[in-house]
Amino acid sequence: MVIQLRFYFSILCVLIFIQSAPVYAIDYFDTKITDDEKAVFAFLRKGDVIPDYEALVKSGHIYRNTPLKYRDEILLQEELRLGRGYSEFNPDQHFLNVELPVYVKFLTKDSGEHIVVFSLYDGGGPDKAPIFDYPYTHDQKILLLVDDIMTFAKLPVPDEQYGAIKDKARASEGEWFRSLLVMRVRVYKADSKMPQRVENEMGWVMYGKIAHIRCMLPPSYSGEVVLWDWVAPWHEATYKEETMPEDKKYPHPFDLFK
Repeated sequence: MVIQLRFYFSILCVLIFIQSAPVYAIDYFDTKITDDEKAVFAFLRKGDVIPDYEALVKSGHIYRNTPLKYRDEILLQEELRLGRGYSEFNPDQHFLNVELPVYVKFLTKDSGEHIVVFSLYDGGGPDKAPIFDYPYTHDQKILLLVDDIMTFAKLPVPDEQYGAIKDKARASEGEWFRSLLVMRVRVYKADSKMPQRVENEMGWVMYGKIAHIRCMLPPSYSGEVVLWDWVAPWHEATYKEETMPEDKKYPHPFDLFK
């Protein structure tokens, strides 16, 4: 009950502030929501948790790095920005952007099968599924566990594609090189009952599925070099629409009369 009253009071204050805020302040509310904040929103949505905007703001670096005399103003501005972002966020449609630095090498098995291997460690190692963490409130963290990510640790590659991928990477077979896994992840479940310990991490746990994953060379390379990518079957139609050129998305006016 106390949390609900605080929530409604915050909304009331924000609405009053909107009416009296100058134009430059309103422009501030268009500030984009960060990837870390989207992760928090996904946890709140899927965990059915009422947002405590005041706690979120006061835990953030913007508020903590603001001089005391300006903190009340920043608190209201940030509460409104987060409130607007949260109201527009749908975890089933808005995926998290997740990146994972890895080491990659090419191998050919005795059977002749070509594979691309990734490891979290230079030279390989006993890899476990990575845990992605995001700042929450009061020095707590949100932990994201991504389903099936390790199924891509050893990826078979057809003969006709193997040489082309190696040429892109400019790497010899068996040689480890730095790479980056870039993922779009849909959060589908969150446990808001209590924090949990996962490996050596303690935090609030949520779970995600990979919609799209790419293995890329680091940004230091000229241009964007994608070694391989994969799109989940349930995301293919949306991905095709998102990546379709603008002039192909809509019918040509003359086509309407055919």
